[in-house]
Amino acid sequence: MDSSLLLSNAIEFKKAALRCLEKRDNIPDKIEILNFPAVMNFSFSIELLLKYILTKKGIKFRKVHHIGKLMYRLDTETLNLILFLLQPRHPDFHDMLKIHSNSFDEWRYKFEKPEKGNQVVNYEFLKNLANALLHISENV
Repeated sequence: MDSSLLLSNAIEFKKAALRCLEKRDNIPDKIEILNFPAVMNFSFSIELLLKYILTKKGIKFRKVHHIGKLMYRLDTETLNLILFLLQPRHPDFHDMLKIHSNSFDEWRYKFEKPEKGNQVVNYEFLKNLANALLHISENV
């Protein structure tokens, strides 16, 4: 697995998510925000960052999109650092992680089963988790 490509792709998907959340008023009397691509890009960025960190630490993982399953493969020190970085803004970290763990799959096929899966998204949580993982990835 090419770890440098994992990291560069993760950064690009994070940037894409942020751009999707930019409010644009290019339609008269409406403000456009690209919700579905934002969720999917944040989720994929987080997945790739986790896979990058796991790869750099020599920890094996299965090929899944599930953020929670990847997160709990991390060593205790790294998990504690993530909690330290996120707890002030997200004391409900474990609840938020549970809600967003499978967002990539749930939102990618939302049109097939709109009633299935998570209906609510906390963009701040996704953004802050991506930022924390990027910070950690720079020091692995």
